[in-house]
Amino acid sequence: MGEPCSVVLDTASPGISQGLRGRPVLAQRLVDMLVTCTHVADMSKMIQIRHVSDALHRKLKVHAVEADMTLSDYIKLELEQMASRPTLAQIAARLKGLEPVELEASVVDILRDARDAR
Repeated sequence: MGEPCSVVLDTASPGISQGLRGRPVLAQRLVDMLVTCTHVADMSKMIQIRHVSDALHRKLKVHAVEADMTLSDYIKLELEQMASRPTLAQIAARLKGLEPVELEASVVDILRDARDAR
């Protein structure tokens, strides 16, 4: 998390006008900014995707409606599922670390037998 902002205000400085509630206008703006700075650490991150075709947007929107979700919630769920799966590089690294397996028959014969059994 980021560090909270620190603001020091000298209310005796020239140019600080009084607001409707008697508070210096600049002081109120700085307090608002201080609250924003301390709150930003708790805010979630945003991802923006540009150049999405109309067709893709329409398909995603239909999927979201069918799932009774907003488009943002639907895409977030899809991203969470995608992020939970290993990448091809991770799968390849895991397979590379495994011991080779000796089969009694060739892979071609095993696949042919499996197809013929259907």
